[in-house]
Amino acid sequence: MHSELMTTHSTWAVNSANNWWHLGSLPGTETEISRGSNGWNWVMLANTRSPSANFDADMDQALWTALSHLSGVPPYDLS
Repeated sequence: MHSELMTTHSTWAVNSANNWWHLGSLPGTETEISRGSNGWNWVMLANTRSPSANFDADMDQALWTALSHLSGVPPYDLS
């Protein structure tokens, strides 16, 4: 039910692996919020906006690469 509410009337993209993401930008900024089917969620905010057609994909790939280097969740509260 919650997933239906989250994606109703929005521009979330969902792929066949059930990963969800939303990209956004304003002049001089670029953002991505992702919900991975693996249980990890992340947000990236960049204070730049590249004219490169691949900037969104490069930003997304940087997060997936970082995730691939994580061995797990620390056993203590990070807050």
